[in-house]
Amino acid sequence: MIVKCPQCGSDFDKDANEFCPTPGCGYPSAFIVTPEAEGPEPEDMLRRPGEQATAPQPVVPLPPEPIPAVPAPRPVAPQPTVPAEPVPSGPPPRRRSTGFFIAIGFLVGLVIIGVVIFLLTRSGDGGGDGSTSGPTTPDCTTEVFQGSLGDRVLGLCPEAMRGNDVRELQQRLNVVLVGTRVLVVDGSFGPKTATAVHDYQVCRDISPANSIVDGRTADAILADSDRDACATGLRDIGPPKTPGPGPSTPGTTTAPSTSSPSPSPSPTDTLQSPTTT
Repeated sequence: MIVKCPQCGSDFDKDANEFCPTPGCGYPSAFIVTPEAEGPEPEDMLRRPGEQATAPQPVVPLPPEPIPAVPAPRPVAPQPTVPAEPVPSGPPPRRRSTGFFIAIGFLVGLVIIGVVIFLLTRSGDGGGDGSTSGPTTPDCTTEVFQGSLGDRVLGLCPEAMRGNDVRELQQRLNVVLVGTRVLVVDGSFGPKTATAVHDYQVCRDISPANSIVDGRTADAILADSDRDACATGLRDIGPPKTPGPGPSTPGTTTAPSTSSPSPSPSPTDTLQSPTTT
């Protein structure tokens, strides 16, 4: 097939020559397309190597992309209507303020402190060794008591306590306290007897030293056999005096008694009209 070389313009047989036989040309025959086989050559195929295009190339539009089909919306089942909760018409509930809870805590603290003080006071009444000795309040009865020391609680009262237990207490304190006799044994619990009890409690480390003869103090006095062992601030009044003959009235004579004289009772052996000591 005779074709024209696009480079040098010479005609040659494409089937017999692989390149243009014109000297100095050498254009490949494979790039030469016959119009019968391929139709008109585009301008790019006719340009020499390195030659710029003289006319703009047509822009081939891209085929439009298929638009995906949108599925039809699914029917939505109607939702059941939930009735709204009724709103209370009254005023909102009143909340407790912080001050209310502080006041409650303060009152509870006071109650706890009072209970602790009460328990400590009760435990302190039993003495330093932690033992309890029953009630520690004087009975303050006005009748003359016939029992023994330790049967009741002795102490100072608005009206002096009297009885055989007070007499026994005074006798034992006269033995233990320093001195021949510091108390008149009259069976009446007065300020001097209370002072003697206090001095004895201090001497024997009985706590509290409150001049009250409770069970613990009474047991200690009954078991104490020491003589002149405890100091006291009371004055020693010496041994009891023996009663002498009464004064005679001038101008009168006393007839001698023909009967044998009977011993007169000692003032320390009777509870009639006691003197508070």
